[in-house]
Amino acid sequence: MRTSKNKFVKRYLIYVSFLLNILFVALFCCLFFKKNIINEILIMLEYKKSIEIPYKNKPEYLVAEAWANSLSKLDIEADVVFYGNSITFDSDFQLLFPKTRICNMGCKGDDLDDLINRSFIISCVKPKKIFVLGGINKFSQISLEEFKHKYKLMVETITKQNPTAQIYLQGMLPVNINLLYGKQYIDCIDKIKAGNDIIKDIATSSGVVYIDLYSLFQDDDSLPLKYTEDGLHINKEAYYIWANFIEKYLL
Repeated sequence: MRTSKNKFVKRYLIYVSFLLNILFVALFCCLFFKKNIINEILIMLEYKKSIEIPYKNKPEYLVAEAWANSLSKLDIEADVVFYGNSITFDSDFQLLFPKTRICNMGCKGDDLDDLINRSFIISCVKPKKIFVLGGINKFSQISLEEFKHKYKLMVETITKQNPTAQIYLQGMLPVNINLLYGKQYIDCIDKIKAGNDIIKDIATSSGVVYIDLYSLFQDDDSLPLKYTEDGLHINKEAYYIWANFIEKYLL
């Protein structure tokens, strides 16, 4: 009887050991083929934990909340929202497309954190289409892994808040590192292209449209002097080119 019981225990231990070995091998393969997986998970969890509450204590949030309150009460409906940083802020697509109701929600200095946190304003004007351009501000200060998680969270947030809107993700423009504002990105030429690849992948996985503005403006991976005065922001001629390029998506 004792011999039979010992055999059962040994067989049980063998099965458990076999299963543990399989789990260990699977975990090893996962880490081997995606060595940054733990780091990425930690970045995502830490970022999601810290992003919203501190922002609500900032003056920027109170201003955004006030605008959202006013827009909601006005009951305004827009065909298109352009959402982004100063490059969007400086645009005047309404002038170029007078028959389309366009709301410019660009804000100078906005980085991905800001774009995530104030995105609730967009739904106040009930847009049919949303054109997003962001990511270049503070881009040189964060890793591509962090950029990916922030950008993905921004897209998920905007999509959730505007479930019926068509969303268009526009790639970051090239910079000119020989001019004032472009100099801060002197080591980021390849990184900007990698960032745009990330945006394109997020667009594909999210089922939204990616618009390649980088290729539209770049000349030898640089923003030509004829389109910029400071190496980062663009001039009126560039906005006309941009408008012509996205017209097929806009109308």
